[in-house]
Amino acid sequence: MISNKLLTQIKSALNSRNGWEQKQRDWYNLRYTGYGRPTLPYPNAPDMHYPLVDTQIEKLKPLYIGQIYEAERLATFVDLSRGEPVAARRRFRQRVEAAEQLREGRSHLR
Repeated sequence: MISNKLLTQIKSALNSRNGWEQKQRDWYNLRYTGYGRPTLPYPNAPDMHYPLVDTQIEKLKPLYIGQIYEAERLATFVDLSRGEPVAARRRFRQRVEAAEQLREGRSHLR
């Protein structure tokens, strides 16, 4: 059975976070429903909420996910046994140079 001391500690911890819980509820409501203006500028004026921040986060999320999980290229394998080793090496060099140029172009975004 739970001792009375532990039970009172649990209850006091729950009671001490009431202010925090109320703030969380308020911020949730502001985010999803917005808050109305105290007075409208003209009769029957629209008073709607548009989640602009959420829209911007959804647009930028792929960029940040790509930066977090993008792996550097560790190795590239080229089949030199096809009879065209010189052409294969040339294509490989072109791919490496293109990747380096792309990486340099994106370095200013970081």
